[in-house]
Amino acid sequence: MEKYSKAINLGGGPGQGQHTKMVNQIILAGNMAGTVEGLVYASRMGLDLHKTIDTISLGAAGSTALNVLGRRMVDGNFDPGFYVEHYIKDLTIAVEECDRMGLSLPCLALVRQLYIGLKAQGGGRLGTQALIKVIENLNDYKIAK
Repeated sequence: MEKYSKAINLGGGPGQGQHTKMVNQIILAGNMAGTVEGLVYASRMGLDLHKTIDTISLGAAGSTALNVLGRRMVDGNFDPGFYVEHYIKDLTIAVEECDRMGLSLPCLALVRQLYIGLKAQGGGRLGTQALIKVIENLNDYKIAK
């Protein structure tokens, strides 16, 4: 595992690794939604998007979603690092686990629906940063030049 992983942590017994992955995917879903909406807002306000990312990435909003995927959104680069269709699979597993536990995570459910909409529009083989296309379509507004 050392050849393909930055960190190796034993999280517990059987299934704990899968649940840890779901935590990652749930948090990323919220980060992606916030990154998309923040960049659309910044663009509509006429801000330089790369400079905005440079500035806010140094504070609490800094994340891989913003620093890496946000820049790809701005540049119109939707090449996959992780496919939308695979992310939908993961988010569906997370939603199903929540249902099984009687746990309500509305942001997770909403972001999953947005990704399902993106896949329905032909974006299943794009990278997860293509989520911005859904919000652009809702607003009839494109941030990438």
